[in-house]
Amino acid sequence: MGSNSRIELNSKFLQLFKVLSVVIVLTATSIGVSVVSGMKMEFDAFWWHLLSSSLIVGVLSYFTIKSKFYGVRLFLTILFVFFGIYTFNTQIEAVFFRLDIPREEVFKILVSGFFTAFLSAILLVMTFGKHEGLSLSKTPSVSQELVLRVILCDFVYIILYIVAGMIVFPYVREFYTTLPDISQILFVQTIRGLVYIGLGLLVIYSMGGRISEIAITLGLIFSVLGGIAPLLLPNPYMPFNIRIVHLVEIGVSNFVFGAIVGFVFRDMAE
Repeated sequence: MGSNSRIELNSKFLQLFKVLSVVIVLTATSIGVSVVSGMKMEFDAFWWHLLSSSLIVGVLSYFTIKSKFYGVRLFLTILFVFFGIYTFNTQIEAVFFRLDIPREEVFKILVSGFFTAFLSAILLVMTFGKHEGLSLSKTPSVSQELVLRVILCDFVYIILYIVAGMIVFPYVREFYTTLPDISQILFVQTIRGLVYIGLGLLVIYSMGGRISEIAITLGLIFSVLGGIAPLLLPNPYMPFNIRIVHLVEIGVSNFVFGAIVGFVFRDMAE
């Protein structure tokens, strides 16, 4: 093996070690937040936290590498995307469906979620050496066409949400003793859809590459951060069997939605 090959191999091992370090830090933070919040921790919960953190770091690491942003701009992008999708948009629905989560608990979740996203954003930027550099991207312009595409995608999100919900509802019916009015559901999901789209535009705007790459990356970010990762974690408000059903439901529908948003707004990455 030549010296160049050894150097390249060592570089890859170093990169992998750094990524694993971020996974460990995120796992420890996630467990620490749960303990501080007063949640009872079983031993097997560690593995769920580790798996959840690994998926999060995996998708955000790929995005960090592919992003055209550097420094503070990249840090803020990761922070907003991580916190906005993983914590904020998730808690909107949790509160809306009245999962018996006390208000003070919701506040704790939001604060701890922001802290976790803040720490993760710093670690990812530093890990991949993107704390220094020139952020390359054109300034986006708001047009009537852009607004129409946002409205179209928001409508698609609602359709996907309803279809996916109808498919899994027979498996979770016993958990939801009361449901909000359909008009309330549509209103809240319209807001959540716009949050997804806004953060998705931020991801697309900061990326370059092929259309398929952008669509798959955004699909994975929506799927992992918005459904799979948070639903893997044990919590006292939703039993395991219900979480797994919703994990599949949201994981699939969010991936499809993210891919659609990536395709519809592909020109923003050029």
